[in-house]
Amino acid sequence: MKLRALVLVSVALAAARPAFAQDEATESTARKESRAMFRRGVAAAEQQHWAEARDDFVRAYELFAHPSILLDLGVSRSHVGEFAQAEKDLTRFLAEDSGATPDELQTARLALGEVRKHLGTLRIRVSPAGATATVDQRPVALAGDSFTDVRLAMGPHEVAATAPGHAKWSGRVVIDAPESKVVDLALPARARGHAGAGLGAQRIGSFVLFGAGVALAGFGVFAGVHSIDLANQYNTPTEPNFQNPATKSEGIAFRTAADVTLAVAGACVAVGLVLYLTAPKHTTVALSAAGFTVRF
Repeated sequence: MKLRALVLVSVALAAARPAFAQDEATESTARKESRAMFRRGVAAAEQQHWAEARDDFVRAYELFAHPSILLDLGVSRSHVGEFAQAEKDLTRFLAEDSGATPDELQTARLALGEVRKHLGTLRIRVSPAGATATVDQRPVALAGDSFTDVRLAMGPHEVAATAPGHAKWSGRVVIDAPESKVVDLALPARARGHAGAGLGAQRIGSFVLFGAGVALAGFGVFAGVHSIDLANQYNTPTEPNFQNPATKSEGIAFRTAADVTLAVAGACVAVGLVLYLTAPKHTTVALSAAGFTVRF
């Protein structure tokens, strides 16, 4: 039996049943408001306005949590794709509504069977202790060292896990069958204290050495060019400093300075490059495409 037929049966039953019956003159205001919202929901369901019916039944149950409302709420939710919530509602109805008629029970069982065709189970466990997890940005109540079962609609779902002092993990899990899929995570610890400072110092040191190398190279080039100019003045007969001993001494000094600074600049750049390339990098992890059990 299709859900559309089931909801028509449910609506007919809702219209006929003495829903949380009581003398209206003596019932509470909340109960009266709940009854009115319930009737609105039945009317919306008759028009196949499923989202509106769902909202009315939710409000009716919030005002007065009578289990008979759960049948209509579960069927309405199934029509708007809220299969996991519909399964909970229908299961609770079957467990809690002791006054349900045989037809209502049969409708609930058939609807529950249809809903479960759209659901699968994600089994998730995250360590260390104290970790938290979300599925589609909704928190999951993790069960310590045991696996937690989460009922999900078929399709892709975003899973994330965090723990104090550990790296965050996030990935996508596709539910494509009723069988359970398993995500078993051991979050890696983050580098702390001196380790993090060491990483920053090494990177900063590499940048400082790069800068020093560039500056020394600039001075070395200037000194080399100036020593060449002084050599030309010393060796050119038409120059006023031709064969001038002071010009020769100055040229030798600048040439030596050029050689030394260029050598030091090269060493700074080389050491800076080594520091930069050997600095620890953050690692990333992803959900294995080959399987459904993931450990890092």
